[in-house]
Amino acid sequence: MPLEPGGKPRVELYDPGGFKNVQLRIDGEVVHTFADHAELQAGWKEDLSDDRRLEVALRQRYGSFLPRIDVRVNGRALPGSSWDPAHMVKGASNALLALAAWPLLDIVTAGAQNMPLLIVQAVLFAGLGGLARTGRRAIVATALVLATLLLALRMVLVFYSPVAWYWKALSVLIVLWMIRDVRAAFDLAPRATSAATRA
Repeated sequence: MPLEPGGKPRVELYDPGGFKNVQLRIDGEVVHTFADHAELQAGWKEDLSDDRRLEVALRQRYGSFLPRIDVRVNGRALPGSSWDPAHMVKGASNALLALAAWPLLDIVTAGAQNMPLLIVQAVLFAGLGGLARTGRRAIVATALVLATLLLALRMVLVFYSPVAWYWKALSVLIVLWMIRDVRAAFDLAPRATSAATRA
């Protein structure tokens, strides 16, 4: 991970699994090792030589249920790190583009009578996914808010349809995931947003 957008990768986290013996490396050199989950939760801070402070800790952010390793310099997430808003928004955009295929799959099961509505849904998902990659914070946030509302509407329809319980559970999880990424979108820095678009 670079210390700033567009910089060369300098920071690396090596996790063998289970948040045990996680190594933090800077320029290839191990500067700290977290023995276990508790040490990661406690966190670690270090002043770098260029008046920047590096912070690493296991954190839950943006309403997420699951913790991730949070890597920050002077309070902002490193580009490409787990809680980097630009990285999260890019993932949400990719997910929306993939979800555009969901209504098309429904055409196969629901029949031609719902085809126009399902095609509209597919176009909306694809369009909002594209807008989420524009690189402008207001547009990105608006696109993700609209996408979340559309997914919430789909969730309600799924709950009132005779489908298996796991489809209903999946609909809820997708909405919660999008709400998390909407919150991250409002935390985007302009330069970080642009960097995510070029990536």
